[in-house]
Amino acid sequence: MILSVALSLPRKRENNYSVKEKNMKKKICAALLGVCMLFSMSGCSGAPSSVPTPTVSSSTAPQGEASVSEEPVTIKFWYSANESDPTDYWGVWHRENIKLFQEMYPNVTIEPTVIGDATQYLTKITAEIAAGNAPDVFQAWLFGRLTPFVEAGRIEPLDDLFEKYPEMQEIIPETSRVPGSVDGKVYALPCQSSGEVIFYNKAIFEENGFSVPHTYEELKEIVAKCNEKGIIPIGMGNDCVWLGSVPYSMYFQRKFGNELYNKVLIEQQALFDSEEFIEAGQELANMVELGFFTPNANAVKAEEAQASFKESRAAMYIDGTWRAAPYYEALGDDLGFFNFPNVEDGLGSSSVWIKSFDGGLAISADSTKKDVAKAFYAFMFSRERQKAYGEYGALLATTGIELDPDKVSPITQELNEALGSTTESFGIWDNLLGTNLGAEFNKTTQAIIGGKDPAELFATLNKNAQLEWEG
Repeated sequence: MILSVALSLPRKRENNYSVKEKNMKKKICAALLGVCMLFSMSGCSGAPSSVPTPTVSSSTAPQGEASVSEEPVTIKFWYSANESDPTDYWGVWHRENIKLFQEMYPNVTIEPTVIGDATQYLTKITAEIAAGNAPDVFQAWLFGRLTPFVEAGRIEPLDDLFEKYPEMQEIIPETSRVPGSVDGKVYALPCQSSGEVIFYNKAIFEENGFSVPHTYEELKEIVAKCNEKGIIPIGMGNDCVWLGSVPYSMYFQRKFGNELYNKVLIEQQALFDSEEFIEAGQELANMVELGFFTPNANAVKAEEAQASFKESRAAMYIDGTWRAAPYYEALGDDLGFFNFPNVEDGLGSSSVWIKSFDGGLAISADSTKKDVAKAFYAFMFSRERQKAYGEYGALLATTGIELDPDKVSPITQELNEALGSTTESFGIWDNLLGTNLGAEFNKTTQAIIGGKDPAELFATLNKNAQLEWEG
């Protein structure tokens, strides 16, 4: 699962930016603002009802290389996936990548380390990177979360790949390079574009006379009726702390629009103690009081909450579009989605979607086998391997990939249309806030869901923002 979860790196270096580093951060944020407006240019994809047989041809191989290694060589590859879930197509796709690459190059062994829990993965990969023991190729995060690794000299630049492997130049648009770029160089590439939506069970809605809500008040009415009937309104497993931040950021945009969002998340002005942030926090607490979410959500694991939605015990689930394929596998044509509805007298609009890029992959700067690592990397970003991932249900970050229409699910087509046609969007908050503040923001919303005072929590978050952004 490719999620915007928290990385944990030492705070000391981040709190002592030089003028040069601050300027670099400003440039990155300016680029991100442009990306938020251009996400609709990303490629589209679909989900099959069953896992297809892997195919490989000579065109899939890194171009111009008869052998990537004359001698036996082992490449370490780390990523996070649920190996026990056959609908976790990120994991299925990577297993195929490893198998096919090793068949093409018998001298190469790809040694995977797969960690199911995203938070545990982040903890372990961060420790390895900090110690200079990062695997040759690994799943990384993008935007502000990538920057500390780059600044520490731990990530290998990828710009030479576009020259060595022309196919990558053709299918990876500029908008997909910016999220993993720092100071003009590309250090990671996303495998998919994504959005955050409210998935819903059409059968439950129809059986209970619910309509897709167009206003926040209508959503609250659905929540109240679900609770009366013993149905979980919105499944939430906020043991994975980022999940609770999504309804907060959705409500914030509908109520307050984009002006304050841009000042804080894009321009990095420390204004978290403003009344708008506190008010949105109080409304998140009100959602908990009204029974919006799975009871005691902070103690519930994401997999448990997802199961409640797949098994029709929850009417709705707020999640990333990368989960569309497994939800469609479980619910079929009963799966639908909608955007967070409008808030009365709010400055925002339900026409504004959360959109981003995910599934970043990087190469360690400390790798002693960079040529082979880069060949494997290019293989994953070949046209055929991207096609395979798209047909599993990913919304691809690559373009010009022709997918088999029989393997593209209706829900994926609808998501592509909705997210691709929007003229305005905003990024995932914790990604834009970066490693430390992103983690603290997620913990802030988790604490609100747990009953803590929003005013005190945002005052603390603002002090940390001042330390990081103002020195």
